[in-house]
Amino acid sequence: MGGIIRGTTDPELRGWLTETLSRSLGPEAAKLAVLSIHINSDKMYAFVELNSIELTSAMCQLDGIKFKNEVIKVRRPNDYRPELISEESLAPIPGPY
Repeated sequence: MGGIIRGTTDPELRGWLTETLSRSLGPEAAKLAVLSIHINSDKMYAFVELNSIELTSAMCQLDGIKFKNEVIKVRRPNDYRPELISEESLAPIPGPY
């Protein structure tokens, strides 16, 4: 995720992601969705690891969402392997965001 505001903490970003994902996954599933977060405040990005490739792909649909009034860029990781994902599992994350 690019465009993360300097000073953003892991609990802030994790809480926002959990809240955003709970709209489509439900609160209990969303709590388990984020495995880890690494924030580089100097370069204003974060690596977010989710619990499945399918959820990671769906998360890319949030590209352009606002966090702390800033537009966030959501991109796939460099080691993204689309051949591991079935067509049926690529359902969009429903809004509103």
